[in-house]
Amino acid sequence: MARPSSSAACINDQSDKSYSEIFRISEIVNGGKEMNGRDVKTIGRVQLYDAMTSQATICCAEDNPNCQLVVSTEFIEPLISGSKATYQFIGELEWQPHNNLLALKARTCRDVSKLDITRYYQGLDSMRQFLNSKTG
Repeated sequence: MARPSSSAACINDQSDKSYSEIFRISEIVNGGKEMNGRDVKTIGRVQLYDAMTSQATICCAEDNPNCQLVVSTEFIEPLISGSKATYQFIGELEWQPHNNLLALKARTCRDVSKLDITRYYQGLDSMRQFLNSKTG
């Protein structure tokens, strides 16, 4: 099993993975083009949703409200709860050169509006610390 690096962003060989890695939206955005092709899970609140273009823009206020990620929703239409709901998205990151941005092509999602996001990230940080202590 691959383990996260000290920067908390998992930059390990993807060839032996059969699961998605959990990332904060800010980690995905800060990773830029290097994140292209990664299979990820992330949580974000829908800020904008356009069913006509099958795109949503998400952010996570608890992490960094100014950090946004575009999500392609063509495989998960329609987003039943719509705008302002919080979802966990699972899918592949894809660099879009025409927009000069990284977008998540979501394969599936679930409404996690009642999830305590702060505790979720505390658990994620604890898991990463534990895995780092095992490798170091």
